[in-house]
Amino acid sequence: MRRPRAILGDMLELGPDAPALHAALARDPAMATVDRVHCAGPLMRHLWQALPAARRGRHAGDAQALCADAHRLVDAGDTVLVKGSKGSRIARVVDSFKTMGAVRPLTGEEPF
Repeated sequence: MRRPRAILGDMLELGPDAPALHAALARDPAMATVDRVHCAGPLMRHLWQALPAARRGRHAGDAQALCADAHRLVDAGDTVLVKGSKGSRIARVVDSFKTMGAVRPLTGEEPF
């Protein structure tokens, strides 16, 4: 079963509106297609709190903390979007998936 998942790191350099902009992502129509959202960083906590409880994945203080649980964040066959500012170091989660052998190229059929 292919489930859409998102792993999101802080969007940096948004200024004083950053907390509200992160929380507003929960209302974005594209987010309605995501089954579970995992968040990393203090700003992404605002999104995590704004999501319905059933769609909340794990929230961690930073991307490195999510790496330790990478094997629990997704299941075989899931489609995963990983996104965040480069400074959030969210790419470390992708590196964790690569070491698990869990990364396949996109096919163009993904729901994102």
